Amino acid sequence: MVGPTLSCILGTQFYNLKYGDRFFFDTDDLAIAFSDAQLKSLRNVTLAKIICANTNVRALPNNVFSPVSRTNPLVPCSQLVKESLDLRYFY
Repeated sequence: MVGPTLSCILGTQFYNLKYGDRFFFDTDDLAIAFSDAQLKSLRNVTLAKIICANTNVRALPNNVFSPVSRTNPLVPCSQLVKESLDLRYFY
């Protein structure tokens, strides 16, 4: 938890990082934007899937930023990596 001042600073920083970067992956600039299918495929990628695909970890929760719980259980990496980035939308 953070206080109201730090919360405002962090919120402003994240906003500036996203909207100040014309190449941010979900930009509205149609000249460089991904298609809807590409965005859907990109949004299917999670940090848990990236960690599973690139390390020897055997299981992770879907949301690696939250503790393991009844609503965020450990999931075997073999199940997480099944649904990876669909590259056919990028050709």
